[in-house]
Amino acid sequence: MIKTTNIDGLLIIEGGKTFEDDRGFFREPFRRNEFEEVLGKPWVHVQENQAFSKKDVLRGIHIAPWDKFIYCPYGEVLSVLVDVRKDSPTFKQIFKMQIGFSNKVKLFIPAGLGNSYVIISEEAVYEYQVNAYYAPGMEKGIAWDDPELGIDWAIANPILSEKD
Repeated sequence: MIKTTNIDGLLIIEGGKTFEDDRGFFREPFRRNEFEEVLGKPWVHVQENQAFSKKDVLRGIHIAPWDKFIYCPYGEVLSVLVDVRKDSPTFKQIFKMQIGFSNKVKLFIPAGLGNSYVIISEEAVYEYQVNAYYAPGMEKGIAWDDPELGIDWAIANPILSEKD
């Protein structure tokens, strides 16, 4: 099931086929034909990235010139997205949602949105496909604690990199 959000172009993709038995499960988190039907255009990812993080690690707010399809196959994250596209009808709006193993939710993030997340389980794996190759200098960023945005991260002392 596909749902729209308060941010233009940002989609919530729920479900995906899961086959369970006494051994565990098999899941199809992504099917290109179904995804393209929802997007209404072809989707070709050229790079897939994976990040492993521990509780209270905060990554972002990163702004990139490519679309992303994100998924958290292990653990739980609070995904926080900010529309920083000046020509967007939803400019400066914020979207927050828990995604992870428990709810099987994926997100489609259009180019130009600020993408960030904080780990709320003990550990988590965050995976994403992108439709353009990464090259140094292509990303921009916003401070996670920017007072103009006023994001409530629901943690007191996030673990950050120098970049973040």
